[in-house]
Amino acid sequence: MLLAGYYNRVWGSVLEVRDRLQAEIGREGNIGLYGPRQGIVDEPFLTPPFSSRYALLLEKNTRGDPDRSLYLSVETAENKHLQLIGTSNSDSTYEEIQNWEAFFNPVIAAWIADNSLPHHDCGNWQYIRQSSSKPIARIPRSLHAT
Repeated sequence: MLLAGYYNRVWGSVLEVRDRLQAEIGREGNIGLYGPRQGIVDEPFLTPPFSSRYALLLEKNTRGDPDRSLYLSVETAENKHLQLIGTSNSDSTYEEIQNWEAFFNPVIAAWIADNSLPHHDCGNWQYIRQSSSKPIARIPRSLHAT
């Protein structure tokens, strides 16, 4: 039961940040949140390239090509913020960015091909529609306490 409560708190925090970002930029369609599909979480699944909380930001530049930036979520007792690690223009972070991009490939490939974020499931990723004011509908069986 403790693990299920933790899972809900983590997703609630993620959804709260997504909702805050949408309010700040005023363009709801430009932020997408994707999690593992329900059927996938009960099976062996891809492991993220890193275990810390990273955020890969892709923004189309004036030429229409994506610029990539990698951030690390830093949380202290006083605040939470994103710390820029680097961009795809930096040799020191290029490989890390490539790893994250490969991890989310179906979503990124759909965004690049259609010039908009997919509002549907892509590969092993499901599009998350809930707002932070609603509880997460289902906790994957693999996260239930035994």
